[in-house]
Amino acid sequence: MRNSRSRAPLRSPVCEATADPGTATTSAPVRDGKFEITLRGMEALQTVRLGLVPEGRGQAIVVTEVAEGSRAAELGVTRGMKMNALSDPIRYGELWDLQDRPSLRFVVDTFKMRRNQPIDLQFQPMMKESEMDIIFGPAGGVSSSDEREPSEVYMDGQGSPSPSPSPSGAASPARVSVDTMPDSPLGSVNSIDQLLGTVSDSEETIGDKLSAKYQEQQRLKKQINQVQKRIDRRKEYMAIDDQRDDTGLLLGLAAAFLIPPLVILVIAFSTGYLDQIYLTSLGMFRD
Repeated sequence: MRNSRSRAPLRSPVCEATADPGTATTSAPVRDGKFEITLRGMEALQTVRLGLVPEGRGQAIVVTEVAEGSRAAELGVTRGMKMNALSDPIRYGELWDLQDRPSLRFVVDTFKMRRNQPIDLQFQPMMKESEMDIIFGPAGGVSSSDEREPSEVYMDGQGSPSPSPSPSGAASPARVSVDTMPDSPLGSVNSIDQLLGTVSDSEETIGDKLSAKYQEQQRLKKQINQVQKRIDRRKEYMAIDDQRDDTGLLLGLAAAFLIPPLVILVIAFSTGYLDQIYLTSLGMFRD
């Protein structure tokens, strides 16, 4: 998941008013575009359920259920809305934009980190109720009086051992209790990944990356070893060339070309053949 941080825009007076305890409006406002709400992390965990749906070449986090009578419902959050951004888990006041590879684990970890602290969430309408029923099945009618701590969160792609079919015939998504997740994002390697926004649920974890990196290092090491072996062999050949002495070969070649003519000259001189040739040449010039 790739996250881009931006300063939280100013919220409308309606949202600011409903963010204070005991001042929520009695009727939920109708939301047409992007809007922000402020909840506490525990409220978000207990009253809002989320799921993943495909969007373009990536995916999006949508609201699958909202507890009746909850503050989220009173602020206008309804089933099928897309979560666009949420507060920075450390620096409140900055929004993390959830782009095309968001992670449910990251969102849940952020909720858990800010259990008793406010958290800003940005939503916008995305899917119709009929489309949500096809993907996730009919709404379960979660009540805000449910004392489970915290509520379950829909996790697409995390198949359960015994998924129960929905009345519409499509298998309902697997549910994973948030209690099985670490209280702190630093409690597991996957949580660190999601907190940093480096991977999504469908991508590699840090362990997978380290394993792949180790294998790549071993492969490069083998290649380097092979190259080093070739270099060593070449150095051995060069050492042999440096130790070789070609003086004898060169002297032998010189002797092969020079000694035969010298032998012929010595024989001709000793037999007087050269003197006879000399006298003959003088007689020719006299004539």
